[in-house]
Amino acid sequence: MDIREKSTVNLGASFVGSSELNEMLPLPRVELLPSGLFYRCGRDETLLEAALGAGIKLPYGCAVGNCGSCRCKLVEGFVTSISDDEGTLSEKDRADGYILTCQSRAASPVIRLEFPDLSASGVPGRRETRGAIVARRPLTHDILEVKLNLDEPISFLAGQFAQIGVDGIKKARCYSFSHRPAQNGQKQVSFFIRKVPGGAFTEKLFSGELDGEPLALTAPGGEFYLREGKGALLCIAGGSGLAPVLSILEDAAKKRIERDCVLVFGARTGADVYGMDRLESIARRWCGRFHHVIALSAENNETAELGFVRGFVTDHIESSVAALQVRIAEVDTYMAGPPAMIDAALNKFDAIGLTRSKIYFDRFTDESYGR
Repeated sequence: MDIREKSTVNLGASFVGSSELNEMLPLPRVELLPSGLFYRCGRDETLLEAALGAGIKLPYGCAVGNCGSCRCKLVEGFVTSISDDEGTLSEKDRADGYILTCQSRAASPVIRLEFPDLSASGVPGRRETRGAIVARRPLTHDILEVKLNLDEPISFLAGQFAQIGVDGIKKARCYSFSHRPAQNGQKQVSFFIRKVPGGAFTEKLFSGELDGEPLALTAPGGEFYLREGKGALLCIAGGSGLAPVLSILEDAAKKRIERDCVLVFGARTGADVYGMDRLESIARRWCGRFHHVIALSAENNETAELGFVRGFVTDHIESSVAALQVRIAEVDTYMAGPPAMIDAALNKFDAIGLTRSKIYFDRFTDESYGR
């Protein structure tokens, strides 16, 4: 995808001309607003790669266009995208000039990017450490709770994720923390990890081959964390996407944040449902109204007996909003899970009039996307 026609200033005519001329021109200059920092970007580098190479710590998470952590506004210049980012950026995002630095290359001599004031977000800085698996516990037939002991304590915001790497496997995997963060960091962390059939990492993980093996961990990553506000909360989770949602909800309960909340958790059958004890604990401690809906997509006789409902999570969005007794425009939505669920929910929200600025999501993809 080429978004040059959406740029505010046409600076790219000479830059995108002949290869010989391009080689003679200085490398594109990328300026960051409002900080005033700048760096040069190689023609075969993404904006993110060049920044990190120059020692500038731009925000990022998965670095493959999936999480949206590197989203920023292109205020001047042209870029080209190295992939289809339609799943992460909405149509309105693109119309307003937003890009992903991890998927964008410079296509004009000058690029100006606008980032929010990151210093005001309270997001802990990323750091690298090492650790090892100390416990594995099956939650369902294909999801494990995995605990790691780390060499050094790390800090994160509830809902964020870590990149985990192991020797012999080229690409690091990203997994969300499944618990609330400790105030001053912690040396033991846990994750809910779904088995990917044939997956280089999860096949070894589920077989026990990685127990005790040294792992590299980089954290925190991602923009999926609770924003300040007073509006009602609609949380949606599917599969292992329950991990960051539990992290957010347990942290909010501990901090006694007073906001009404409905959680819709989607699974195939009753055997795929887990975490009920933690949801009940959250409900007991929650300041405000809290209830959860468990939706099973594979219809069977056990659904009603277990107190669950039938269908996909999207079938229960409107009734969940109604239960909050507020207008849709007043609802803040947080959702995490498989791409199909996220995309279907986004389409549903578009149809019922919830603006994308009120929606925060973490799309869980398989190892081909690094997640």
